[in-house]
Amino acid sequence: MFLFICLVSNAIIYCECIQHYGILNLIPYTEICTFPTENCKNINISNAGLEDAFKYVETNPYYADYFALDIKRAETKCDPARATKELFEYINDDVQSSMTSRLFVLGPFCSNVVLPLAYALPFWNMFQIGYASQIPQLSNADTYETFYRTVPSITSLHEICHALLLHFNWTSVAILLQEGGQYSVYSELFSAFMSDTKESGIDYDVITFQDKSDIEIALKDLQALKLRIFLGFFDLDFAENILCHAKSLGLVNGRHIWALTGNMESPSAETLKCAQGSFLLSISKDISDHYALNSMTFNRSRFYTSNYLYSYSFDAVLLVAETFRYLTVNEINATSNASVISQILENNNFTGMTGEVSFKTSNVKGVQLRERIGSYSISQFIDNEIRPVGIYHAVNCSLVFHSSVYWEYGNAPKSKLEVIKKHFAISNYLYFLFCFISLLGCFLAFGFLFFNIHNRNIRFIKMSSPNMNNVIIFGCILSYISVFLLGLDTTYIPRSSYWAVCTGRAWCLASAFTLAYGSMFSKTWRVHQIFTNVKMKKKVIKDYQLMSVIVLFLFLDMVVLISWQIIDPMVFKEAEFTYERNVNEDAEIQFWFDTCSSQNMNIWLPILYGYKGLIMVL
Repeated sequence: MFLFICLVSNAIIYCECIQHYGILNLIPYTEICTFPTENCKNINISNAGLEDAFKYVETNPYYADYFALDIKRAETKCDPARATKELFEYINDDVQSSMTSRLFVLGPFCSNVVLPLAYALPFWNMFQIGYASQIPQLSNADTYETFYRTVPSITSLHEICHALLLHFNWTSVAILLQEGGQYSVYSELFSAFMSDTKESGIDYDVITFQDKSDIEIALKDLQALKLRIFLGFFDLDFAENILCHAKSLGLVNGRHIWALTGNMESPSAETLKCAQGSFLLSISKDISDHYALNSMTFNRSRFYTSNYLYSYSFDAVLLVAETFRYLTVNEINATSNASVISQILENNNFTGMTGEVSFKTSNVKGVQLRERIGSYSISQFIDNEIRPVGIYHAVNCSLVFHSSVYWEYGNAPKSKLEVIKKHFAISNYLYFLFCFISLLGCFLAFGFLFFNIHNRNIRFIKMSSPNMNNVIIFGCILSYISVFLLGLDTTYIPRSSYWAVCTGRAWCLASAFTLAYGSMFSKTWRVHQIFTNVKMKKKVIKDYQLMSVIVLFLFLDMVVLISWQIIDPMVFKEAEFTYERNVNEDAEIQFWFDTCSSQNMNIWLPILYGYKGLIMVL
């Protein structure tokens, strides 16, 4: 009897000495959720993680020797009003208040319930630990002063996106971004990604869409960019529709790689098939295989799966337990001093189921943002399943691949086709052959010129207007000379001097046509005037009259060409005309040739061709 009284007395003394801390555990349902929905399944899994963590803390001497948890479980049914009511009842419970220090609220699970509570709790110096909601607004430490969460926000995925691109040297990327309404979180993720690319030199193009009806147009715009790497900032409920349609357009294969962001728990068979080779970037689910968990031994609940919510729910309880232990060991009474709790939480650094649990605070445009420094999982769609291939640790910015990455063609594709420019020019043999032929033509023309001048007094030669024949010959000589200019390119002439070749071509060809064809036109006109003389009177048209017509044409040439050269001079330009894809499809050859161009070429050429064409018609 005496022994029994001693044991009871010791137990009473122990209970009075140990510190009791109260936790309000706000959960959607206190019983198992039975609705056949993915959200209901997630609720059960997160609840299992919480309950297993409570058991672990209560039975582990590391915690149990210093404090005890008084847990009140309250059902919210994802209703903000109901959650607020439960909070007020908990705060005003006088019996509970006299027995425990009430400092923490766990959850709630639903984001629409988290926001109003996170805004209100600082007024009671109470802290809220989230484990499920990833919405970016909750990162604002100025608005939600006492809110912490073990699960990283969705915008923090920009870190793993950036690390993956740098690892594979993908410097150009196309982003498919979902905007509007409930999908505005992806716009914030994109904004965070943009800030990373400013310093790393990654180029990106973004295509946006809002709902299912916009997907086809968005993917065609994506195809037009001719890029190889695509980041998917969209709700993964659209993944099957997007990836399967992209595959039909040739945008999902060994040369085109997608990286989706978010957690995909139960993808359809069609999604797995269409996403072959693509990456899935998500917050880490459970990396206990990679980190020692301080001899953490417990029996996981029968509800446990690989779902990330279990691990982050578990770590939420551990975060609270680590805080309580620190308070107890250091004999700190923080019931009415929120700053002490904040400091402890900020400095917390322990290894949990999701890796190292710690927080960072940064100032972005004058706003204090608080984020969990998390670990991120890299998985790949391989043979109709999602296989983890790597992990990114934000605490030291390290990207580690613990299994080989699948590449259809044996290595990582380039982020875009390498364009190899190749100068397309006339071969030297062909150029010199035509130059030689043109030179022969010049010699032949000079021969005709000599013959025409030497025999100009012979009757038949005299009747053919030898002066006009000489002008025609000079026109032909200029035409032959233009062959030399037309074949010249930057192989022989520097680009800086190429404008002279352009100008020479225009003057040579225009003058050659005027002299040769203008003379023939003048001679034809004289014959026409003579043989259409109905009065049969003698009519003489001298050569100087014909020469005046040619001079008029030359004057028109000079006006047009000088105006062109002064107002809008021709310059060198590379003209691209065709592509040739190489064998491995990682590069393509872009052929180009030398050409002369001016800003208003489409105006000057019609003017020049217009009046010369009129001469031919007449």
